[in-house]
Amino acid sequence: MELSHIQAFDEQLATQVQRRPAEMMIMLEQAVRLLARAICVLPTGSEGLVDPLLDLQVQLNSSTIPMTIRELDSHQIGRLVRIPGIVVSASSVIARPTSVTIVCRGCRTERQIPVPHGFGSTSLPRNCPG
Repeated sequence: MELSHIQAFDEQLATQVQRRPAEMMIMLEQAVRLLARAICVLPTGSEGLVDPLLDLQVQLNSSTIPMTIRELDSHQIGRLVRIPGIVVSASSVIARPTSVTIVCRGCRTERQIPVPHGFGSTSLPRNCPG
């Protein structure tokens, strides 16, 4: 999917794709699945089989000006950027929480603590808040 086509359709949508790509890619992939279901005819008798439309993926292409790795700063964390080069190694994704729910052992009071974006951490309270 070309980012310029999304921008021609809706500039606000293109801006959101660049600012919040993780959330927007999920929505774009859901839209692609709905479109595929509307235009594809699945063979009859395929009720017990795995749905082939579940594995659809969206790939974004962009003609924006690429930036070097040295130009990256904290403003680009979590945003869509274009960097030229060749990928020589890839590792598995490390899941980082956005919030942590803690439960007091004594009174079973639950509390949700937000975790800062990026590489930050959060500190747990020493005493029960309840």
